[in-house]
Amino acid sequence: MMEEYPRFLREGFTPFDPLEVARRTEEIVSREDSRKYTSFYCTGVYGGISTGYAVGCCLRCIFCWVDPSRDYPESQGEFYTAEETARELLGNARRRQVDRVRISGGEPTLCKEHLLAVLDLIEPTGYGFILETNGIPI
Repeated sequence: MMEEYPRFLREGFTPFDPLEVARRTEEIVSREDSRKYTSFYCTGVYGGISTGYAVGCCLRCIFCWVDPSRDYPESQGEFYTAEETARELLGNARRRQVDRVRISGGEPTLCKEHLLAVLDLIEPTGYGFILETNGIPI
């Protein structure tokens, strides 16, 4: 299965269906109520924001800056529950005194139930939430 999984684009690549890649990627990066992330930390964009970097994406944009977790989701990242994800995002935001959190990196909407559970945990805290998505799975 994984030898047919589309990796980074090369000359002569075979076109692929991003919805099929989304389905296959979600099978790799989602497990019960958990989702794979590579890291959590604060960055200076948006005036300062706590970020969780999601593993896996259904596109292969040539200009994308994401780490190898986009193309090799089976070997990158660790699984985090929604509670662990919210705890990481909010803990970093409090320590760095920023008022926003986001999920970025790969495509965060691949694991819809996990994302909705994270949003349910973040929403009552008053922190702003930014979702960086390509919009394909929505």
